[in-house]
Amino acid sequence: MAGAGYLAWLGVGMLRRTFKERGRPASGDTADAAGATTAQETWARSWARGLGTSLLNPKNGVFYMAMLPQFIPSGTSHLLMGVVLAAVHDLEGLVWFSALILGTQLVRRWLDRGSVQRVIDAITGSVLVGFGVKVALGDA
Repeated sequence: MAGAGYLAWLGVGMLRRTFKERGRPASGDTADAAGATTAQETWARSWARGLGTSLLNPKNGVFYMAMLPQFIPSGTSHLLMGVVLAAVHDLEGLVWFSALILGTQLVRRWLDRGSVQRVIDAITGSVLVGFGVKVALGDA
C-alpha cells in the first residue's frame, strides 16, 4: 500500500505541475550566482527520490530472492556469490543508465522545451496514478 500511495503521489504531483506551469523556462536558460547550490540541491533531491523509489519497490527484493539463487553454483559461499551477482547486476544497470543519460544529452535542447516537458509529465503522471490505483486495488 505504501508503494501504491507513493506512485499515486508522484503522479498527482506531475499532473499538478503540468496544469500549473504554462511558460516553464528551459533548465539552462537562466544562470545565477547560486547555480552551484541549486544544482547540488537538485542532485540531492533526485538521489533521495531514486532511493525512496527503490526502497518502496517490492520487485527489487523479489527479483534478488527469486532470480539470483538459481545462478549460485553448489559448493560456493551463498553470501559471497550473491554479492558478486548483485554487483554484476548493479554494473549492468550503471552501464544502461549511463547510456540513457548520454542519449538524453544528445536531445537535451528539445527535451528542455516547456511544451515537451509538460507532455512528458502529463503522460508519466497519468501512468503513475493508474499504476498506483491498480496496485492499491490489488489487480497488479
